Amino acid sequence: MTQEEIYAAVDDAVAPVFRNVIHMNGDVAIDRVLNAYERVLKDLPGDSVCGIYARSDNTRGVSKAPANELVVGALDVEDDVDQDSHELLNPRGVNIIRRFCGDMRV
Repeated sequence: MTQEEIYAAVDDAVAPVFRNVIHMNGDVAIDRVLNAYERVLKDLPGDSVCGIYARSDNTRGVSKAPANELVVGALDVEDDVDQDSHELLNPRGVNIIRRFCGDMRV
């Protein structure tokens, strides 16, 4: 399979929120699958956000909003949002993942 075919297969499987098991042999094949997952998951921050809510609920209780929480495992954000844009989006219920001191935070 080409890299694009692997990406399409992973994207089709991940979109409906299936949990996937893929068996690959060889370093090149494994790298292709991992690259496809990284590409698909880059556009799906929902799992990370759900994990943040769960971690906050478990450690602080459900009455504490998960603000300024670390996104564990995040490598970068695709677009930086400045304070002015954040102040416009936040009152509209848009939660932004932002970079603070090198960390990604919700």
